[in-house]
This record gives sequence, structure tokens and C-alpha cells, in this order.
Amino acid sequence: DVAMSGNVIVSNTGYREGGGIYARLSTLSMSGDSIVSNQSLTNGAGLCSDHSPVSISGGIIKGNESTGSGGGIWHKGESLEIANSLVAGNISAVIGGGIYADSTWGGWVNNTIDGNNALYAGGNVFLSAAVSLDARNNLVTNGAPNGFQATDPANIAFRYNDCFGNTPENVVTIV
Repeated sequence: DVAMSGNVIVSNTGYREGGGIYARLSTLSMSGDSIVSNQSLTNGAGLCSDHSPVSISGGIIKGNESTGSGGGIWHKGESLEIANSLVAGNISAVIGGGIYADSTWGGWVNNTIDGNNALYAGGNVFLSAAVSLDARNNLVTNGAPNGFQATDPANIAFRYNDCFGNTPENVVTIV
């Protein structure tokens, strides 16, 4: 298990995944950390977590750029808890500019997810095959293309979120 607090992870390049942080088969807990201006040659320029439970509180994930999916965060196959954090200005050359999450569950509460961009889908958020997700009281703004994009909304509780300024749509479901 890894617990981090108050760190600044800036201007790193991941040869493959995880320019800032790469977590695989481990538990990661972050409080007040900043992951800024990192790059990856595939997925998750800021944070790449593969089958690792992740908890982020009071974090800043900003200005990261991936040539794959998940400019800010790429997460697969475990819980992802994000609270009181900023995910902004991240870029993905594929999908999920701010956050790409696949086969995940957890809660995303009181976050600002703003100004992230992807080439194909989910400018701010792309969510695939959610086991269950409680997304509440978030600002999801100014992302392109689309703000919050999900492949299957059946297991997503999307409540009390403000979504605006995303182009061309704020919330999109792909069937």
C-alpha cells in the first residue's frame, strides 16, 4: 500500500503508461497531491492505475498529456474514489481527456473537472463498463468532445452535477 500526502509530481515522461504515477496491483491513497504537466507515450499521463484501488482527496491533476487514453487519469478494474479535487486542462490523443475509467466503481464527489480534451470521445470523462459509480456535486465543464460520456448508464448515479460549456454535448450515453 502507498499513502501520499502533499507531493508535487511534475514534468515527467512515462515510456509507456503513467507519466506521473503508475500503480499496478497495489493500493494508492493520495491527499493534497499535485500531478502536473506529465506525459505518457500510451495511457494515463498523470496517473495510470491498473487493477489498483485509488483514493484521491484534495488533489490537483492538471496539464497532463497522453498519446493514448486518459490524459489526467487512466483507471481500470478497481475502485476509484475522487473527492474535493481538480482535474483540468489534460489532453488525450484518444478518449478520456480528464478521466478514462473502465470496469470501475466508487464515488466522485465535489470535484471540478474542467477544460479537458480528447480526440474522439469523453473530453472531460469517459466511463466504460461501470460496475457502480456515484458521481455527485461535481462541476463538469468546458470539455471536448463532450463532458461526461458513458457506455452504459445503468450502474451510474449521476446526481446534483453541474455540466455546462462542453461541446458538442454535456452528457452522452453510447449504447
